[in-house]
Formats: sequence, C-alpha cells, structure tokens
Amino acid sequence: MAYQLVIVESSAKSKTIQKYLNQLSIAKKVPFKVVPSFGHIVDLPRKTIGVNTDSWEIEYTSIPDKKKLITDLKKFVKDASMVYLAADPDREGEAIAWHLRNQLKIKNYQRITFHEITPKAIEEALKHPRELDQPLIDAQESRRALDRVVGYQASPLLWNRFTTGSLSAGRVQSAVLAEMVHRYKEIQNHQPEKYWMLLANFQLFETLLETKLYERKGTSIHHFTDENEVAKMMEHFKKKLAWTVTFDKKHGKENPSAPYTTSALQQEVYDKYKIPAKQTMIYAQGLYEKGYITYMRTDSVNISQDAKEDIHEYIQEVFGEDQVVDREFKSKVANAQEAHECIRPSQLSVLSDALPEDFTDGHRKIYNLIWRKTVASQMAPAEYIHYHFTLQTTSSMMKKYEFRGKVSFLNELGYLKIWQPKLSVQHAEIEKWDSLVGKKDVPLTMEKVMGEGNVTKPPSLYNEPNVIKWMEKEGIGRPSTYSAILEKILSKGYIQKGSDPQSTVEVKHYVLEKGVLETQEELLKIGGNDKDRFLPTSLGERVVDYLEEALPSILDKAFTSQMEEQLDRISRHETTKKDVLNEFYKPFASWIQDAKKVQKEHVKDTKEAKPLAPKASNILKSFEEADILQTRFGPALFVKETKKFVAIVPFQEWKEKEIDDITVEDIQFLVKLPMKVEDISIEMGRYGLYLVHEKQNYPLPKEYWNAVYNNSITYEILKPLLVKKPSSFVKKPFKKTKKSLQ
Repeated sequence: MAYQLVIVESSAKSKTIQKYLNQLSIAKKVPFKVVPSFGHIVDLPRKTIGVNTDSWEIEYTSIPDKKKLITDLKKFVKDASMVYLAADPDREGEAIAWHLRNQLKIKNYQRITFHEITPKAIEEALKHPRELDQPLIDAQESRRALDRVVGYQASPLLWNRFTTGSLSAGRVQSAVLAEMVHRYKEIQNHQPEKYWMLLANFQLFETLLETKLYERKGTSIHHFTDENEVAKMMEHFKKKLAWTVTFDKKHGKENPSAPYTTSALQQEVYDKYKIPAKQTMIYAQGLYEKGYITYMRTDSVNISQDAKEDIHEYIQEVFGEDQVVDREFKSKVANAQEAHECIRPSQLSVLSDALPEDFTDGHRKIYNLIWRKTVASQMAPAEYIHYHFTLQTTSSMMKKYEFRGKVSFLNELGYLKIWQPKLSVQHAEIEKWDSLVGKKDVPLTMEKVMGEGNVTKPPSLYNEPNVIKWMEKEGIGRPSTYSAILEKILSKGYIQKGSDPQSTVEVKHYVLEKGVLETQEELLKIGGNDKDRFLPTSLGERVVDYLEEALPSILDKAFTSQMEEQLDRISRHETTKKDVLNEFYKPFASWIQDAKKVQKEHVKDTKEAKPLAPKASNILKSFEEADILQTRFGPALFVKETKKFVAIVPFQEWKEKEIDDITVEDIQFLVKLPMKVEDISIEMGRYGLYLVHEKQNYPLPKEYWNAVYNNSITYEILKPLLVKKPSSFVKKPFKKTKKSLQ
C-alpha cells in the first residue's frame, strides 16, 4: 500500500509525530510512515581534509555506522508516493534534509519544518511545504568548511610545536580558550589595592537607617585610599553632630525578563540547579521530541501570536485581565538569527507535575522554568516603592560628604505571582515608612559607624554559564554549539575544573560605637571556593601563547564574530559561500605559510643547539630494549621485546614533569609496564594507570599510583578493586609515526 514518508532526525520524535499524524484527517486518504535518520547520514572523510580550497566543493562520504540505515531508508523512499524531509528548522537540519535528498536520490520530495511538535503545527507544516533553502545549506557548508580548514591546517602547527599529542586548534574553540587564558592571567597579574568605605547606622524612632558615605554630588559610594583620612573621619564622628534627614519616595516597576533562548536557559538552569549545559540540552531535547516544548536551539525571544493569545487567555482566567501585558521582546544577542521562536511550552495546559512518568526530575525542573518564564513574560510588572534617605551635618569635615541609604518594598506582585509565588506584598512596611516620610525635625542618633577595610578584587574565572554568556554577547558560536565547544576544550586538556586562585590580605576596620573607637584586623580571603571554574592548564596557556604569536587571527573574538555575521549573510542570500570562503582563506593561507616558515627556522635552530628531549634520549641509550618515539597521542616508549607502546604523556601529567625532566628511575618504571601482580596487570593508558583482569579494564584510584611506582603495591591491595564496575574507556593503541625524538 502506498504511503507518504516523513523523515525526521530522532527516534523519539518519529514516534510522537507518527502518533499525531494518525489523528489527522489527511492521513485517512494516504497513510503516513515516519522514520528517523538519526542525524546526519554523511560526513566529511575522516583521513583527508575533504574541502577543495579552490572551488570550495566539499567531499562527503557515508557514515560507516549508518550503511544499513541508508539501505533501509532507500527502501522506504522507493515505496513512498511523497517524501517529506522534516529535519530540524535550522542550518544543520537544512543540511541533513539536503544530504538525505542527495544520498537517497529522492525525486518526489518536499521540505517541511515546525518549531513545536503538536498536531496543529504538523498539519500547518504539511499544508505549507517548501523547497530546500539553498542559502541556508550554503551557510552550513561554509561553517563546516571553515572549521575543517582551520582545524586541518592550524592543528599540525601545535603537533610540531608541542610533545603533548592529539592537540587541536579551531576557529571558535581557540578564541574561547584565549578568553579563558586572558582572564586567568588578569587574575594572576592583579595587585590588590586597599580602600575603605564608611558605613553608618542611624536610629530614627524605632527604625534603623543603614547608610553609606557618598560625595554630595557623586553617584557612587566614596572609597578612601588613604588610611589616615579614614582615621581622621572616625575621630571626627566621636563628636556629637547634629544630623538632618530628607526622604524621597519613588515608585518603581520591574518588568519580567524575556522568554528563554538556548543560552539563557542553560545559564539559569546551571545557576539554579548546577545542571551542565550539555545535560540541559538533553533534557530539553527530550521535552521537544515528546511535543512539550518548542525547538530548543534558538537565539530568538519571539513568541508566536497564537501562543500569545493562549498565554493571555490563561493569565486573564487565573489572575485577571489587568495582569495581561502584550509584550514584544528584542534580542540583545550579537549576530542573533531570530529564525525561530523562543523556548516555550507547546501545550500551556500541561504543568510540570502532569508530565509523563518516564520524565525525570531534571526534565520537570527545566519544563517548570520554561513554563513559568513564558507565562511571566506576558504579565504585568512588579511594582515597588523605594524610600531614599539622605543624612547630612554641617561640620567642616562633612561639607563635601553625606550618608545615603535606601529601602524597597513590594507593592504589587505582577509577574512575580508566577515567577516567585512565595513572595507577598509589604503594605505594612510601606505604611510605616510613609509615616516617617511626613515627619519633620525628627530626632536622629548615630548609633554606629564603621570604616570598613577592603581590597580591589580581580574578576572570577569563567564557569560554564559565564562563558556561554560571553560567547553569546560576542556573537561567537551558535546555540547548538556552546556546550560542544566547552567539551572540546576540556577534552584536549587545555582547561580543567577548579577554583579561583586564592590569597589573603590583611585589612583594618575602624568601628565607632557608643563613643568608643576600636580597630579590628581581618585576614581577607581573595578568591572563591566554587569548584566549577575553568582553570587553564599549563598546556592551555602555552597553546594560547604560541597561537598569539603564530596565528593571532583565530584568537581574535572580533574576527570570529565577523565570520559568524558572514555566515548569517550567506543564509540571508546577501553574499555567497565562495566569496566568504575566499575572503577568509586568502589571508589565512598566508598566515599558515608564515607560521610554518617560522616553525622550520625554530626547529633548525633547535637542532643546531641541541636535540629534542636530549636528557630522555641520552638515558635511553643505556636501555637497548626501548626507544622513545612520537605518536599521534604524544611521546611514548616503544618496548622492543613486547612490541608495545607505553604512554609518556599521562606519566608526565601525573608527575607534573616536562619530558626533559624524566629520570633514569622514571624510564626504568615505564619500561616495566605492563606490570604483573599475580593475575592482575597494571597498565598505562591515555588517562593514567589502570588494571586489567580477565580481559576487563578496571580503574586504579590515583592514591595507589605512587605505590605502583615505588613497587610496593600488593595483590591484597589490588584484588578488592576488581569488584568495582569495569572501566568504560577503551585503551587506544599508540600509532608509531616516522618522527623520532632521538
């Protein structure tokens, strides 16, 4: 029986769409079959660049693991009366649809897209099919070509410069790494400077006014950098001074923030729940594929008119008509494409506790945030009443200064009814302060004044939400790539999770209370305890230092952002793939050639001065059974008897040694590997020491590594470790190359 074929990207999505299509009247005439492609079915070749830098034609090959899938898809296509290519509504999705058409040789096809998986959205998509969007495909191909060319031509510079293996440079990843390294260096170079602020508490009837010192015409809190001035001011406040207070009552409104973009969702989920960006996207993808939220990769803050009407109707019904505000939001993101809607619920009637049981707590948390953020965005503002108070005295030392303070109270909840439902209005406090504002010649007493010592602090290292926010602000990367970029930098060993660098500085506080002036000393800690900061490794710093010298353009955030804008221009049909890539490649190829030339000179000079890794090479002359060779993963010992490679890079990282610091004892240890302890083998892999028993790999905790090195490890220590779950990593063999370090 003939059917209409719909090809989507994932299995979960195919099941949801199949269910909805079966409900539509159009399916009664000719049934629909929905099948997944599981993403791309072709890719660039693994062993060659696959990009012709003259014509900018790209070579594609079938993904090996998908050959059977491609055969099955061809059979489905052959028996279909019409094929609907329904990959995701973005550049990557358009490219997937294009490759499906080409690879499966589909003649009778149409492209359909939808931003939410609902019966209505699917029916509308089928009513309004279109052709493949060639400019969008060209933009995706251009990005792929750019990243491939930069990776293939810049990465070998790192391989030749550093002994650590498997390094890579990239158009986006290197710019992000450079920003992290620059931030780290800024912190390292920061010199804390001491300063003091004056804080005073005044008693007004039963109310305490908390204030800070300002210059009378200034807008920011005054900082003293001279401790003597602080001491003089504190002595001055011992006198009984006459103070006057003036009040200024102001009404303020706080509007809700825009509904979620991808990056905003990732940032807020991390801040609230410490869920990493990658996991957030997995949860969001699950919600999208089951039809509960709109497409989750977006930089748009738009809400469709139909969705707005549903939201307004809900707000009016639950909170009243006066709580509805029809808002339009404008993206603040550099190079925002605004191609989609925001991330919002597909079915407003579904609350998080009504999600199916197979959804996890993580799914529910994220859905609840999305639901509340979306509804709140169309509600009335929260209203506050702010009371500003200014205290002055006529003394000579205070002629240019005054104390200021402010308190704020919630008068109308507005959107906070949804966003922070536990809050309540503060009418009693407002009445109390209203009574103070109207009084004149009120008695004021300075209860306490403090000269609070402090120091200037450096910025914090980036964590995941911070760096995503920075990428978004600078227009670097795209919503679909943020988490992948960070994963790449982490996997290469350029950064690691850690804390801000910490130090202590002694500061002095002055406290005047009840006429008694005292000083207090405090050791002020600089740097936080958060363990989620991205700390550049020595390797990461050295890679950035080298690239700044050899290829500064790929570290330049402006250059990277401009390339993103050029890709957007291709998708808008304002320029062509060939023009953009030629404009990029002409100077880039020249930079690569210059860097290679400098590198050759460097190698020549180095060879004339001394051999590479001379100490290690000299040591090995006494070890006829082993050679030190370069491999794709860095230097390794080749043990002639076993014909096995022993990784040196993990050993270097463990012992925190450069290759030229390796000793005779180190070589003796490495040559013994793999080490047998009865029926257990201790081996060195890419991630350090691990155990092998009965062809199963087991992790060896780091606290035992020194015992292995000192040959004091015993079978009694190792055997209990075998009951743990076998390690999931696969030991990757080291491939010998022609290059020797001798």
